[in-house]
Amino acid sequence: MSKFDVAQFLKDAFGINGPISGIDGYKGVVAIPDITGFGRTSWLGTPVIYPIIFQGQTYRAYNDKGEVTTVTLAPFELPTVTLSSFSRRKNVAETELTAGYGTVKEMYGFGDWQIDIRGICLFDPVKGRNMTPQAQVKRLKDFESVAESIPVLSALYNDKGIDAIVIKEIYFEQLEGRPNTIPFVIRAVSDSPAELNL
Repeated sequence: MSKFDVAQFLKDAFGINGPISGIDGYKGVVAIPDITGFGRTSWLGTPVIYPIIFQGQTYRAYNDKGEVTTVTLAPFELPTVTLSSFSRRKNVAETELTAGYGTVKEMYGFGDWQIDIRGICLFDPVKGRNMTPQAQVKRLKDFESVAESIPVLSALYNDKGIDAIVIKEIYFEQLEGRPNTIPFVIRAVSDSPAELNL
């Protein structure tokens, strides 16, 4: 069986320094205690703290001809080596003062969450998944073709009030010398139903 260095994959693909091991005895460095209650471990033996699942259902999606059709997709848990980052702006109108300094600010609400999902498709032999990196890429592309919002099941997202996302862009990269290691980046925005009162 091949050995994987997930920390090195993250560094090579995204420039992220992974966890440091063997730090005992270094002054000023504090080891993070073992995490418990995370639910399950990956086949690599690492805890899966915030799994991200795109919900399965019937969606409107684009076909190869660019036509909107319906497609039924099964639920898909993103690869274990997946990280998300979130940002959101406030909708603020600023009015400059004619005599004085600064501005008057009026807050009207919040914008959508801007979400970057970065991960690495690796062979996943977990029972029930058993997916090659290429099969994971296909599933990601299937969800990217969806022409509506995608419900997301993840405590990391749901804690921020994000129940669904819209995928705006997706990127796949190559790592030199690692044909079965496929990094991906998804740029998405949160989506929530809008209620219009007439």
